[in-house]
Amino acid sequence: MVEDAPLEQPGADDGTKYGKYIIREPYTKFYQTESFTVTPEKLGCNVIITSQGFYEPIENVGKEPHKHDFHQILCFIGGDPTNIRDFGAEVEMYLGEELEKHVITSNAAISVPPGLYHCPIHFRRVDKPVVFLEIMLVDEYRSEPLKKD
Repeated sequence: MVEDAPLEQPGADDGTKYGKYIIREPYTKFYQTESFTVTPEKLGCNVIITSQGFYEPIENVGKEPHKHDFHQILCFIGGDPTNIRDFGAEVEMYLGEELEKHVITSNAAISVPPGLYHCPIHFRRVDKPVVFLEIMLVDEYRSEPLKKD
């Protein structure tokens, strides 16, 4: 658990009283584009937030089926800020040990409770850029793969 963690990011020593709460340049490279990612060490609380933009089809985002011992929220968001309802993609998402298939063709948020197997995620069709946002309520990422019989 992160308690009173020092915030380590550019701006922490900018000479202002509250500049340490502004996390600047939170970028990491994942998949097709640079990702916006902030971690507990930077936030000072137990949450990981990361987003990736997708502009063409891609398979196996999230890799193989796995579960976590923490709550996770997976968001699929249209990439046009002038029309947030315009979701120009088709995404397959698998949930549960039996890998139940769900097809996403509009903005959606999936609440993944601790212990629920999920993934892979396949962006089958991407007509317009979309954003995949993950919020993980934990201090450190960890997962357990689905055991195959």
